[in-house]
Amino acid sequence: MLRRVMPLPINRIVAAAIALLVTAVIVVAIIFGAGNRQLATASRSVVGRDSYCRGFAADTAVSAVTQPQRGRYANPVYGYAVTIPNGRAGFAPAGAPARGIVIPLANQPHALLRVDAAYDALYDITAAGVHTSDRVDVQLFDRLLSDQAQPFSLGGIQGGRYRMQVLCRGASRPYEFESIIVIRKREIYRLDLQTQTDRLRQDESLLEAMAGSWSWIP
Repeated sequence: MLRRVMPLPINRIVAAAIALLVTAVIVVAIIFGAGNRQLATASRSVVGRDSYCRGFAADTAVSAVTQPQRGRYANPVYGYAVTIPNGRAGFAPAGAPARGIVIPLANQPHALLRVDAAYDALYDITAAGVHTSDRVDVQLFDRLLSDQAQPFSLGGIQGGRYRMQVLCRGASRPYEFESIIVIRKREIYRLDLQTQTDRLRQDESLLEAMAGSWSWIP
């Protein structure tokens, strides 16, 4: 014998429908709110970041009160030494810890060498990973025209040599950014060159001379 299903009262059906509608509205509001917060956070992170070109310029601003250094530069904090090219002087970046030096090469077009070291806060990062971060910074704000990579070493530590041609925002001519990067004992060491194509060959020779002079100190 079939069991008869008694119809639900209309008021209970209406109440259930209203409850479902309210629940749906709350869920949508929660999802939308979370999405907005994530979007706002992402927007703030992008807006708060500077372009690669501007960030590079800020990192390599030299201090007017720093005594110029010539000849052999040694950094006992990070345990490396390198020879500054003849006729050039190195300066500590303005307002930065003693990680390295900047060597101005020319004002027009803007050209410089940078020696830098930093603790690897990301753990187990590679030279290629550091360069990937550089490339992402370029693509956020500037225009990446080309990107090349090859193996390279500093003081017997294997790493990479990377060259990016970048059209910086608002610039009429592209810059060449060349970086030699190695990782040693969870610290990132790099030699950077910023120049333009018509100076590239002569400035690259200075970069390579510095790379060849690199040594590790206790």
